[in-house]
Amino acid sequence: MCHCLIQIVLMSSQNRRTHDEAFFDEDDDDWIFDPALDQVMTQTGGGSSTRPLLDFELRPVGARRNWRNVLNKQRFEATLKQHRDVTPRDNLGQELTHALQRSIEQQIDQDPTLTPHSMVHFTMQSSAFTHAFQSTTFTVREFEEGSERLETYLQSLAAKLNSNEEFAPDDTFTMETTFIRTPGPGRGNGKRYKPSCAAVRGIVKRSRVTIQNKDNLCCARAIVTMKALVDANGNPRDQDYHNLKQGRPVQERLAKELHRLANVPEGPCGIPELQQFQAALPGYQQKVLSIDPPHMLIYAGPVPSDKIIRLIKEDSHYDDCNSFHGFLSKSYFCDECNRRYDHDDFQHHPCDGKWCPACKRKDCPDFIEAKRPLERGKFPKPTSICPLCHRKFFGDQCYNYHLHRRSLNIPSICDT
Repeated sequence: MCHCLIQIVLMSSQNRRTHDEAFFDEDDDDWIFDPALDQVMTQTGGGSSTRPLLDFELRPVGARRNWRNVLNKQRFEATLKQHRDVTPRDNLGQELTHALQRSIEQQIDQDPTLTPHSMVHFTMQSSAFTHAFQSTTFTVREFEEGSERLETYLQSLAAKLNSNEEFAPDDTFTMETTFIRTPGPGRGNGKRYKPSCAAVRGIVKRSRVTIQNKDNLCCARAIVTMKALVDANGNPRDQDYHNLKQGRPVQERLAKELHRLANVPEGPCGIPELQQFQAALPGYQQKVLSIDPPHMLIYAGPVPSDKIIRLIKEDSHYDDCNSFHGFLSKSYFCDECNRRYDHDDFQHHPCDGKWCPACKRKDCPDFIEAKRPLERGKFPKPTSICPLCHRKFFGDQCYNYHLHRRSLNIPSICDT
């Protein structure tokens, strides 16, 4: 029998955390406690047609926390039970991954706020592992329907677990499951927030270009309109962009052409339709931001590009955005790391695409030269090693800069 602590976090998670960071009991005055949700929850899992070898039993620790109906957080105390003796035919890694899969599926069944378009992400860590196993992002629909992509990933995870010679059923595990609630497919003009409600929820309308329509083409209308602005190098006075922005008949005609080009039926559009539109527009990258704080990035095209079509999703409606940093009321928005910030320095924006990670300069010639032949979104690795601080650098200039004091009161990078 294995006792472990499992935490289910219904929010976006970008960076892997240590055990202490993941399970630190941080209180927040904004949390809303709902005692009605404090009930014992039992989840079972197994991975074969016969009796499963392993089961997860979860018991909530503390009250379930809800923040603005966007983030739900629940901590569980878990017991991993072994129901029968291990046989030579048992695959321990597969048994554990299938138990994990069923645990997530039951979490999905018990959360009525999730939709097929909601996203699922999970990590699993153990003292027997040298590093945490972190999943890619799946949709709720893939768990409900058992997609081939999910099955392939679970098979790969099982193989990695079995490759760990010290892995055993009585190991202690730490698991974190992340559910990201995304709006459903856009289908029309949708509802709009009243100014008073928008102010309370922190929603602004800066840099937002409204798409006015009475059909189900708001997504395609928004894409073709913003594409015209991108093609005009961001010139808002461009005549083609002006005509589309005004919602003239040409906007509807181009929207229908885009539906035919992408082989997308006219109607509501969600993530799958956005992916088809993206494939039909090579050389461009679509990015869709949720209007609800904390303004999650719902979708981003897989191939980075300087030609970015920016959209905003409000409930079932798509609008355009000519500036993410303007909409988010920030000084900057980085399209390399999709981060908003006010101060353009390494401390507030440590992005590999903008700053040299070794000497922490934006204009490091060695770093710029090293990443020049690489594809956009790919970054080089430093090779030169400093014998004093054991940091790695991209060349002589990068190395020499880290030896100098940065100012009278700031020591050199080598001394920090």
